[in-house]
Amino acid sequence: MNSKKIAVLVGICVMCAIGMPARAQSVESIDQFKVTLLNLIRALVDQGVLTAGKAQDMLRQAGLDPALLNGQVTQVPAPSAEAPKPVVRVPYVPETVKDEMRNEIRQEVLAQAHAERWGDPGALPEWLSRFNVYGDMRIRYQREDYPSENSVPQAVDAWYQLPFGTTRNSQTSRQQELVRARAGFDAQMGENFVTQLRVVAVNGDTLTASPVTYNVDEASYGRPFSAGIDLANIQWKPLPMAKATLGRMANPYLGSDLIFASDLSFDGIVASVEPQFSAHWSGLFTAGMHPLTSNWVGPYNSASNQWLYAAQLGGKWTAASESKLQFAATYYDYVALEGQLNPPAVLGNTLNALSAPPFRILGNTMFNINWYSDPNNAPAYAYASKFRLVNAFASYELASFDPMHLAFTADWVRNVGFNTNEISKRIQGAVAGLPTDANGLNGIQRPRVTGYRAEFDLTRGDMKHLGSWQLFGGYRYLERDAVPDAFTSLDYRLGGTDQKATFAGVRAALSSRVNMRVSLQSAKSIDAPIKYDIDMWFIDLYGTF
Repeated sequence: MNSKKIAVLVGICVMCAIGMPARAQSVESIDQFKVTLLNLIRALVDQGVLTAGKAQDMLRQAGLDPALLNGQVTQVPAPSAEAPKPVVRVPYVPETVKDEMRNEIRQEVLAQAHAERWGDPGALPEWLSRFNVYGDMRIRYQREDYPSENSVPQAVDAWYQLPFGTTRNSQTSRQQELVRARAGFDAQMGENFVTQLRVVAVNGDTLTASPVTYNVDEASYGRPFSAGIDLANIQWKPLPMAKATLGRMANPYLGSDLIFASDLSFDGIVASVEPQFSAHWSGLFTAGMHPLTSNWVGPYNSASNQWLYAAQLGGKWTAASESKLQFAATYYDYVALEGQLNPPAVLGNTLNALSAPPFRILGNTMFNINWYSDPNNAPAYAYASKFRLVNAFASYELASFDPMHLAFTADWVRNVGFNTNEISKRIQGAVAGLPTDANGLNGIQRPRVTGYRAEFDLTRGDMKHLGSWQLFGGYRYLERDAVPDAFTSLDYRLGGTDQKATFAGVRAALSSRVNMRVSLQSAKSIDAPIKYDIDMWFIDLYGTF
C-alpha cells in the first residue's frame, strides 16, 4: 500500500483523536486511543513512510506533545480535569472505499507472500512448475566366465565374419565395474505439448559408442565420463487416449529384450492410440517411422537410406483382483538394411560401401560386398538377409494371492523377409565366401530365422518397500537371422544372435526407490561349429529419483 493511502488512514485517526467527545468515550478509552496513535506514528517514522516533521505535526493536531515522538513513553498521562473537552469531528468513509482498500491490502499481502515464499504456493517461480525432473543410477559388477574349451578369438571372428581383432577374449574370465547414469526432465510447452530431454553418461565418441548400452567402464584411469543425449523429443497429446512423438524417444513398442536392448533409443515419429473400451479392457495401436542411416545418393554412393517401419496392435485387460494381461502383435520392416555388392567394373569400387552396417555385434549371416571389386583386400561385410519381422508378445500377472504375484511373459519373433532365392541372386558369387555351420551348411542353405523368450516371475510386495523381493528365471533362444544382431541386448553373451541362454536371479527392495539385483545369464552358440559360450554374472545396485 502506498504512502498516500497510509497518510489517509493516519489522518483519519488524527481527526478522530481531535474530535472524540468525552460523552462518546471514557477518559481511559481516549487515552488508550492516543497511545495507539502515538505508537502507530512512531512505527511509520521508523519504516520511512513519514518524516519526523510530518509526524510531529500530526501529534500536535491530536493534542499530544511532539517531544513524545523521540521518547520511550508508550502511555500518555490523562488530561487534567480543567482541560476542555475536544469537539468530535468523525469523517465519513463510504463502504465502497473501505472494500477497495481491503482488496488492495489483501492483494499486496499475497504478492509479498509469493515474493518472499511465505508458503508452498509461492515457494518456486511459476515456470519451474512446468518441469518434472527424473533420473536413475545403476552401479554394476559384471563377471564374464569363459570355458577353457572355448575356441580362440581368431576362430570366433572368422566364423562370425568380424574384422580380425574384434573378439578380444574367449577363454579367460574377466570382471568389470560399470556405471549407468541418466538424468532428464519433461516440460510442459503449452496446451497438449510436452518436451523430453535426457542426458546419459558415455565413454565413447559417435564412432565407437554403442547404441544398445550406456554402461560406462569405471576402469578408465580416473578420466571423467563424457555426457550424451539419448532422449530429445516433443510429444503432442490432442486427446487423453492419443499422442504423437517426434524426435529421439525410448522404445515405444510393447515387448521384452528378445529383439531390442532395453537401453536402445528410437529416432523418428510415432503415433499411438489407447482407447478405453470398458472398466477392464483397453486397446493399443502404435505406428512409427524410424531413420537408421542417412546417405547422400550420388556419383560416389548408391546405397539407400535405411529405415525401420513398425506397426503394433494389442490390448490390455485388468481384473477386479488387479490381475493383468497384456498382448501385442507387431510387424517390423527394415528398409534397405540388406547389403549390396560393389560393382566389379573398376577395382576398388565402393558405390555400395554404405550398405554395410555402421554398427553390428555378431551372429547374422553376412557376405563380403567387395567380393568382385576387391576380393584380395580387406573384406567389407553386410547383411545377407532382408529383415521383415513378425512378433507376438504376451504377459500375464496373477494377483489373486496378494501380496504374492506370479507373472509369465512370452515373446516370439520370425523373420519372414528371409528369402533364399532373393539372397542368392543379390549376392551372386559372394555366396562362396559364406561360412558353414555345424551341419556343413551355410546360412542361405539352412535358414535360421526364429526366436523366442519365456520368463517366470514370483514377486512379494510392490518392490518399493524394504522386505519386497522378486525371483525370476527363463529361457531365451535366438537363431542367426531372426533379428538384426546390431540392436540386441549385451546381457546375453555380450549381444548378438545365434545363441540360447538360460537366466535366473533375485531382486530385493532396499528402500522406496533403491533395489539390488543378482542374476546369471548362461549363453551358448546354437549353430556355430566353434565353441563360444559365456556365463555372465551381474550384481546391480540401482535407484531412481
